[in-house]
Amino acid sequence: MLLTIVGGLGFLGCQAWEWTNLIGTEHMTMTSNPFGTHNETGAYLNEDGSVSDETFELGDSYLIHKVAAGGHGADTHGGDAHAGEHGEAAHGETEHSGDAHGEAHGFTPEQTAPGDYAGYQISDKGYILRKYRILDGEMAGRTATQEFGPKAFGALFFFITGFHGFHVLSGVVFLIIIMLNAASGLYVKRKNGYEMVEKIGLYWHFVDLVWVFVFLVFYLL
Repeated sequence: MLLTIVGGLGFLGCQAWEWTNLIGTEHMTMTSNPFGTHNETGAYLNEDGSVSDETFELGDSYLIHKVAAGGHGADTHGGDAHAGEHGEAAHGETEHSGDAHGEAHGFTPEQTAPGDYAGYQISDKGYILRKYRILDGEMAGRTATQEFGPKAFGALFFFITGFHGFHVLSGVVFLIIIMLNAASGLYVKRKNGYEMVEKIGLYWHFVDLVWVFVFLVFYLL
């Protein structure tokens, strides 16, 4: 039972780290989903509007980031942060003007005020939407701009994973109480024996089954 409690606390720690990364680093919110997927093959534009050598394929995903705090430079993972060999920029830290420090991953625009620029757009909330040249299909040769992923995903993700995390936390508390009661010999003195242990065990396994569904839907699919 002690190992189960340790495992539950480990799960909660991983979820806390995940939420911190999603909210603080990748800027996902209940209403904004910075994860998108390309619907065509193309090549990103440089800051001046020229075509770069950063290419991507149909189905490659990307992550939209924000400009750095203070408005100088950009805290951005480039246009195609998850596109594998077709656009994966080198990771490293760079220092920008002023007090702003951000991770530069191949694309750090100088102009960070909201507006439409040659190679990118800056939204009112500070998101950097890179432009790209479409290379195939009926739209070949045209310029397009990155778009946010499905808006409802953030709300669904935080609600479902948070709801499950709350039940895991409750289960850990219950397990601690049951373990202490069992260690003190309380259940031995009762006529129903370890019935309460069985009940909490069923609750814990139900939470396990819910996680199988959550993991399948939000992480694998």
